[in-house]
Order: sequence, then structure tokens, then C-alpha cells
Amino acid sequence: MISAAGGASVEAPAASSHHPLVVRDDFDSAPLTAAADAGADEALRMCDSTSSGLTQEEAARRLANYGPNEIASERPVSRVRRLLHALRNPLVILLSVLAALSLGSGDVRSASVIALMIVLGVALRFVQEARADASAAALRAMIHVTVEVRRDGEPREIPLRDVVPGDVVIVAAGDMIPADVRLLTARDLFVSQSSLTGESLPVEKSETLLVDTSTPPALERTNLCFLGTSVQSGTATAVVVRTGGATLFGNIAQHVTVGLWLPIFPLAAALGFVALPGAYWPLLALTLLLYVSVTQLAKMLLIRRHWI
Repeated sequence: MISAAGGASVEAPAASSHHPLVVRDDFDSAPLTAAADAGADEALRMCDSTSSGLTQEEAARRLANYGPNEIASERPVSRVRRLLHALRNPLVILLSVLAALSLGSGDVRSASVIALMIVLGVALRFVQEARADASAAALRAMIHVTVEVRRDGEPREIPLRDVVPGDVVIVAAGDMIPADVRLLTARDLFVSQSSLTGESLPVEKSETLLVDTSTPPALERTNLCFLGTSVQSGTATAVVVRTGGATLFGNIAQHVTVGLWLPIFPLAAALGFVALPGAYWPLLALTLLLYVSVTQLAKMLLIRRHWI
């Protein structure tokens, strides 16, 4: 590898183009591309850092300023919200309509049975979701991800969430890239970017400047690495350019839709209902119509028998 510490521009290996690399339009990649276009020393100056890393005091100040190195995550669900979510189920709504129709037609026994089914179904779903959330939280609490950085000129292990812009990180085979970084040194470095690009093969990375007049996007810069990717082989040092939600991975996470199905009409969206696929609604309507028809037919037969 040829070092770019002096700012020399060298021809870098061409980035893989087997998979389309798409970046959201609202992601500002200018700081990353600026650092990629600069030499290693200039990139450190742009990040207001040095090759020996930040001091503990400066790192604490930046942590307070930029916030923890965490991406968007789901907020804890309160019991009231969890109960409302269980009640908004279309099947519960259908059973409630059937119970109301049964009660309106004087069939109290059927209405009571359906109401019991609703209560048991909602309670079971509420308990299962609460236990699942508690188990997931316990598993997350058991996982502690650390990163090796240089602080006060000495390497030390810190929690991933404490990484700040300007930190000089040290990564090796098996490590996760802790943020969006600009490489300072690299030795036989191959990084898996499948979580961002879908590429099955690792991409070779180096600290050298890329001589390319076409100005490739950030994901195709070989001297940039991104949060969410991992080191397959080799070692490297890099300066952190962006952390948390400001990273490419964090930007994607903020725009991920958690729902599997979209509401099929605006009123459902306004009320927050989790709608079923459109093909299911005719089936539910048919079930409701069949129930009403059978109920009315049974009443007519009973009345006729009474007359005879």
C-alpha cells in the first residue's frame, strides 16, 4: 500500500460495480467525500484531530455536543399503547361487530361467547408481546460492543456509543466499523459492505486517494468505510467523520418503515389501524354477510316452527 499521508494522489483500485449503489437524496455526503478527497493529514485537520487521537476532555465535550453513537431505535412501548395496538387488530374489530349484531338481535349467549373470545385473544396477545419485549431488552443488555481508539495518544477500549467525530479508531479482522470513517492507514484491508450494497464479496479498501474525474459517490470511495459494515481481513486506522444518525446507515435506519402493511384508506391511517392486505377485506365482509344471513335464516325457521 502507498501511504497518502503526504497528500499524494495515487491510482486506487476500481470500486466494484456488480451491484447498484444507491444513497438517499436527503443524505449529505459532502463531509465524507471532502475527507476522501483530502490526504490523511488534511482529513485529520478537517476533523479537528491528530494522529494521536483526541484527549479525554475533548472527547467528553464532543460526546455532549454530538450525542451518543447510536442509530434510531424503537421507543419502549407503554402498556396503554400495547393494549391499544392489540385492540386495533382487524379481527378484533370484526368480532366486535359480530358481538354487537348478536346483542342487537337478542342473542345474548352468542354475544357473550364472542366477547369472551375477544378478551382472551387481546389478553393473550398483550402478554406475549410484553414477554417478547422484555426478553429482547434483556438480550440487548447482555451485549456490550467496544471499540479500540486512541485517546491521549494511548490505545484504549471504549463502548461503541462513546465514539465521537475526530476519534482515531483501530480495526482488525472481525471488527465492526464503528462509524463513517476515513482511512488513515490500511494493510490488506477487505470490508464486507453487504448490509449497505448487497454485494456478496468483500471490497478491498486502502488509504490512498482515488484519482477519478467522475467524482464517484461516497459508497464507491475505497478510502471510506461505513457504520454497519465489518472487516473481513487486514488491519487499519481511521478517523471518524460521522457518528450515530448522521451516518449513512443511521440515515437509512431513520427512514425504515416498521409496518408490514399499509392502511388501505385514509381513515384507517388517521386512526392508526394496522390494516390487512386489500384481498382480505372482501373475505371479512363475506364472513360478516354469511353470519348475518345464517342468523336471520335460523330465526325464520324458529318462527315458522312456532307457527306450525
